[in-house]
Amino acid sequence: MLKKIFTENLSLKLIALMLAVLLKLYFFSSDNMVQESVELPIVVQNIPNSLILVKPRETAAMKVQVKLRGPSPLIEQYRTRNPQLRVDLPMLHARGDKAVTQQVKLRKYLDVPNGIDIVELLPSEVDLEFDRLIKKELLVVPNYIGQPAPGYRLEDVRALPESVVATGPAHELANVAAVQTEEVDVSRFTSPQRLSLTLVEQSSFISFNVNLVTLELKLSPIYMEKSISNVPIKVRAADGYAASVEPSKATILLNGPMKSLEAVSEEVIEVYVDAENMAVGEHQADLNLSLPRNFKNVQMINSNPRQVTLRIVNKYE
Repeated sequence: MLKKIFTENLSLKLIALMLAVLLKLYFFSSDNMVQESVELPIVVQNIPNSLILVKPRETAAMKVQVKLRGPSPLIEQYRTRNPQLRVDLPMLHARGDKAVTQQVKLRKYLDVPNGIDIVELLPSEVDLEFDRLIKKELLVVPNYIGQPAPGYRLEDVRALPESVVATGPAHELANVAAVQTEEVDVSRFTSPQRLSLTLVEQSSFISFNVNLVTLELKLSPIYMEKSISNVPIKVRAADGYAASVEPSKATILLNGPMKSLEAVSEEVIEVYVDAENMAVGEHQADLNLSLPRNFKNVQMINSNPRQVTLRIVNKYE
């Protein structure tokens, strides 16, 4: 049975073996050998949790040019796998407060398929610098510009939370005590605001425990006083009654938001005496103020005179 396996279709098996040998000879023949350069990104992995890579600063730019020699199909197959040069440094340790510098010979970490020879690496080594990775609490500083719109004032500005926790290299965080919010122009607002803002980036190596902070802007109208003279005094009498008032005009003092008072004039106000529930005869009455609804925060705080003399008569007597 075993002999039959080797002797059955012996001629075909010999032909297949010869073709395989010829193919391998061609594959590795000098005519099929090429020398090409492949650019590989350098990836540093397994860094201890207590350390952070700080140099080179732009780790994405770390690359090595590798000159390879081997069969063209094999090199092309290697290139299409998007290979990386992975540097494994699990045994690094910080030495006190000092940065850790490691010179890495790249050839040690380059792995290529059998049949491909490494001719040259440029660069052949890189210097990597690591710093201690620490956490530090930083004060959040509101960053605002401009002045409130005319007629308004900024009473208070508050960031929530008032502090954040930053994670980054010890030497970069050593002299950092606060972090600013992104800039806000307060001249855009006329009412209290709660804004979600990002924090200003300190470094590409520093991160925060929150992505956004809330900025509370407490804006309020500026209140002022305004005097208006010679305002006619009207009487609101009940049906069937007539009234006269002495004096017939008054000077009034108003208090309210500056923007509202700027729009107040004799044409939009009414100073009156409420006589609807008064009997026929002579009375001393206080003055009242009537304004359109959009002036609801405007009040009359004084008048001259404070009271007027009101005479009420029945129209039909």
